[in-house]
Amino acid sequence: MAGLAVKRYPLRVVSENPNPPVADQSVPISEQAGQARPNEGRARLHKLLAKQLRNFTILFARTLAEEDADTVHDLRVCTRRLQQILTALVPEKNLSKARSVRRTLRRVRRALGSWRNCDVALQWVVRHERRASKPARKSGWRLVRESIAAERQEAIEGARRKLYKADGVTLAHRVQQLLALGQDRLGGADPHAVVRTAVADAAAQWRQALERAQADRSVQNIHALRIRTKRLRYWVELARDLGCSQVSALIGWFKLMQDRLGRWHDRQELGRFITRALANSDVLIAQPAVAVELLREVEKDLKISSREVEELFRLATQSEGARQLQRWLQSYCAASARETAAPAGDGATPIEPPPSASTQSTAGPQTSQQPQSSDEADEEVRN
Repeated sequence: MAGLAVKRYPLRVVSENPNPPVADQSVPISEQAGQARPNEGRARLHKLLAKQLRNFTILFARTLAEEDADTVHDLRVCTRRLQQILTALVPEKNLSKARSVRRTLRRVRRALGSWRNCDVALQWVVRHERRASKPARKSGWRLVRESIAAERQEAIEGARRKLYKADGVTLAHRVQQLLALGQDRLGGADPHAVVRTAVADAAAQWRQALERAQADRSVQNIHALRIRTKRLRYWVELARDLGCSQVSALIGWFKLMQDRLGRWHDRQELGRFITRALANSDVLIAQPAVAVELLREVEKDLKISSREVEELFRLATQSEGARQLQRWLQSYCAASARETAAPAGDGATPIEPPPSASTQSTAGPQTSQQPQSSDEADEEVRN
């Protein structure tokens, strides 16, 4: 990978003075401690950012050269993690360089959405075709597999055209230029506070999406819950990376939630692929038995999806993981309130992540809210 950009760090001159430097006594100790916390958070985020930028560069190049399903998935995940890290590092949203980087990440993720859907659907169809015993059913799955394979080739060609236009090749360089502007231009907020506020906002939006999905189990509402769950999990993981404890059990619960929501989404997409395969062929006239078998599969998947949604709601509201999430959010977001509250101390009131978390901080909620809304529009395309 000789052509990849390598991040170069300036040499630091080390003093040979045997006497260690003494902290500036003109700066109060409390102020020094207050400055140390944001600097420590930024150092951790810079380390995470460097790792994700290396991943992005490698995965982006592989996606242009190969057709590996795992590479496509990993690149999409990488864009989400990069976007969240940059949100914590660069709270200022009006910078043109920041907008350019966020736009590139969204475009890369959007470009790969259809490709990813085809990859997952093909995996399902291959398994169904291998297990099918009836000739008509096996012929039906073969028809669907060939239809998806054709769609996949079109999706790959379209995705690569969009990737070239997204300017992902220069992303690492543009991120370095952005961070070189200095904290006064980037917003200068404490990354811990930014992430806490983002977690509170994401939790409030997740609860709202859950309530809507429970009241109206439409495909749109459950898909929105899936996106909110994924976003909240990534923010919780970023809080863990910044040193927050008691998160490991929550990550396991989030994985269970995403697995169930992912299976639901895959069944929905598979049903769409089956209907398109039938609509784009003469099988309904020439081989009605094959069409009947495929439509039975669609009907069966709809029933399974309905049961999966019931199980999902129980997991989201009645499981021990859901209770642990609620307790952790109250503790974590209450710490955010104490950090931003006036000396009078009314920030000790436990924060319920929905409205209160987004009204107690001045710049914090706006910091995490804007990129989430733009990302939401992206995820509605397809995840």
